[in-house]
Amino acid sequence: MRDMILKLADYTKVSTHQAFACKVIHYADEEILFHEHDFFELAVVYKGDGLHILDGVSIPIYPNELFLISPGQRHCYKNFSQLVLLNFIFNSAILVPYLEELEKINGFQTFFSKKNWLEQMHFIDELTMSKLDNIVFQSTEEQINSRAGFPVMQVILLVEALVLILRKCFCLSANEAAASNKLAPVLNHIENNLQSKLTLKNLAIVAGMSVPNFCRLFKKRMKISPIQYLLELRIKKAKALLAYSSLSVADIASKTGFNDANYFSKQFVQITGIQPRIYRKQNHGILHTPGRDSKVKIKGASSNWLSIE
Repeated sequence: MRDMILKLADYTKVSTHQAFACKVIHYADEEILFHEHDFFELAVVYKGDGLHILDGVSIPIYPNELFLISPGQRHCYKNFSQLVLLNFIFNSAILVPYLEELEKINGFQTFFSKKNWLEQMHFIDELTMSKLDNIVFQSTEEQINSRAGFPVMQVILLVEALVLILRKCFCLSANEAAASNKLAPVLNHIENNLQSKLTLKNLAIVAGMSVPNFCRLFKKRMKISPIQYLLELRIKKAKALLAYSSLSVADIASKTGFNDANYFSKQFVQITGIQPRIYRKQNHGILHTPGRDSKVKIKGASSNWLSIE
């Protein structure tokens, strides 16, 4: 039985349409067959983990990982419970006008090199993930509305996503990635329990590690201590509540895990530089969280990362 060959034309509406982005959810009872593309696919793991079978090699995948699948590469996903991907698909020709500038970004050769794709895995941080999620939402919206010029907008959005990734992606070995994956349930636990009392011992138990080992891993991976991360996340949530709710400062302090409103105000000032009440009076615009509310070688290019002739 021959593999499926997915074509860019199946995802687009007009022949001049050369880029598209979408969020895809794969569930545990779904069988993903081996397939290949006639386009490049830049996949970002938004949620979940499992195995990526690429050209016959099984590679573990983790949240925040990203990888490039070239035309003609045979692949599928296995052993996942729920896998959510941000997929950016494109014809390599659209990058020709931008290659000279893209190659100036340090991450270009790191990410697009095929020499060590088994030894090194590529990841992005949470902020970049949020921005990419926003871009996917915009791209999908362009496709649905199909207003004049939408193919151009989708190319622009694809290039924006690529620049973000090249600037922010970093490499980990397979062992480092496996260790870092211990933090995924911890970050989810913190996000879902900001209002509760959270201790280092509790977080270490979620990670399945001793407190000293957990603290060392967290600081190495996140570039910040667990306590400082928790504090900054609580202040970030408090800023949103101050800007877009009518809750009192005391209620906001309670909802973000601060039992004492005075202590909350002190920490808020230390991080933001202003009092909560003053922050509330500032203009914060309209709250919008798009994407979370909806379900060859190029001729003339000096790089060898693209293989379409």
